[in-house]
Amino acid sequence: MSDVATVVGARGRVGRAFTNAARRLRKYRTVQEISTRPSSVMYYPLLGGEGDPIFVATTADSIQCVINATPPKRRNDLVWMQNGILTGVLGQHHLADTTRAVLRLSAQADGSFQSGSLASVVHGTHAHDFANILCVGGGVDCDVTSNLSDVDVAAFQKLLWSTVVPLLCNALGGVDVAHVIKNAGDDLDMLVRELAYAAAPHALGRNLHDCEADSAVAHVRAYSADVSSSKPSSKLAQDEWAWRNGWFLEKDSTPLHVSWVSKSPDLCHLLDV
Repeated sequence: MSDVATVVGARGRVGRAFTNAARRLRKYRTVQEISTRPSSVMYYPLLGGEGDPIFVATTADSIQCVINATPPKRRNDLVWMQNGILTGVLGQHHLADTTRAVLRLSAQADGSFQSGSLASVVHGTHAHDFANILCVGGGVDCDVTSNLSDVDVAAFQKLLWSTVVPLLCNALGGVDVAHVIKNAGDDLDMLVRELAYAAAPHALGRNLHDCEADSAVAHVRAYSADVSSSKPSSKLAQDEWAWRNGWFLEKDSTPLHVSWVSKSPDLCHLLDV
């Protein structure tokens, strides 16, 4: 049984809340905190050994850095909770079988988690460790699944949210999520459908059925309702451009998406990148 847990990116909002939840669980003898980038060494100075989970609570643009800084013999213990389609980059490093989670919650400024109507989902070797931290230590719902496709679908739905909603919030003048739901609900639905149909073959390896597109719209609306008072970070949307809007633009023609990006003061310059 693992008695050492490491959290990479523990200084971020999600990382801090996850670290607090892990310590509250009282299962681990040590909960090690590590910043995203190693300071003066090639590899992270990890405590514990093979079989101890390494929870990665960074943004998606740091994934390559985290892999490079993790000793090769410990990379199978990495646990990913980033937004985006990770199958490509993980497969390149022979890490397709590492533990993957999709977060459906919000991290609060006080270092706690707040759940909504949707449960987070996790699959892999350290899935039960991850779920126990969220459920028992963090007080939020998390489902363990034995089917990797469940995580793929959940990740695609979450990516649709993190691509569409921050874009609309910024393009409409820096408004909160509630404003988008109330005043641009039809635009949200159409944009989700356009991106879902265009990118499903790349994210899921197959075309999307109409009922699945309906489910994606319902997911985006449900998650939006859970975080309706928030104003998504436009800086994060820029930092993760290649994992969000840029990822969709590389996959297929999405004219409605391009139209909205051109209206976004913080993202429009990235259309030419």
